Amino acid sequence: MFKYIFYLLPLFIWSETTFKERIINHTTSMFIPFSNNLPDVGVSLKTNRSFISYTFFSQVWISSNLAVYGKIAPYVREKDIYQYKSTGVHYRFLNDLSNISQFNIKSGIHSITDKSNLKDENWFNFSIYFNKIFKKNEISFNWNNYFTKNQTIKSIGIIKNINFFQKFIINFGITHYISFSKSSINLTFGYSL
Repeated sequence: MFKYIFYLLPLFIWSETTFKERIINHTTSMFIPFSNNLPDVGVSLKTNRSFISYTFFSQVWISSNLAVYGKIAPYVREKDIYQYKSTGVHYRFLNDLSNISQFNIKSGIHSITDKSNLKDENWFNFSIYFNKIFKKNEISFNWNNYFTKNQTIKSIGIIKNINFFQKFIINFGITHYISFSKSSINLTFGYSL
């Protein structure tokens, strides 16, 4: 399944972006499950037809149902020098029957600092995740709402979680933006310290 990503990557090219496109290009739907209060670190890759982005992230579970996360990514191109950063919380509703929570809520603030124009652009997100196990495969369905003062962007997505050695996590997913029929592929590599 992952080999198809490498076949598709040459089809995607870099382009100049507007603020609405930057929201789509930089916000990644990733789901890092509970890891017994250990910090999780990793890199997240995202691609669509006009952009390929990466983000370094960290997530720390401060209790059995609440995590704090942060993401950062610098970008340098010919006419565009900027930095993306995000911070937020991840809340999971605990289930007495298992350690896997069916419902999760994530909320955060995102910011892009454009070094060439000395301009900051900010937006917020509110996301709901529904997790289900199908034939030993953990699948997450998500609904995301990204909003600024002037606009709202809604998306839906699906993420497949793969755990290796209980410390290494891979998320592979597809996000579709309802507002203007654009889709992207997400790939996240995470490691619990």
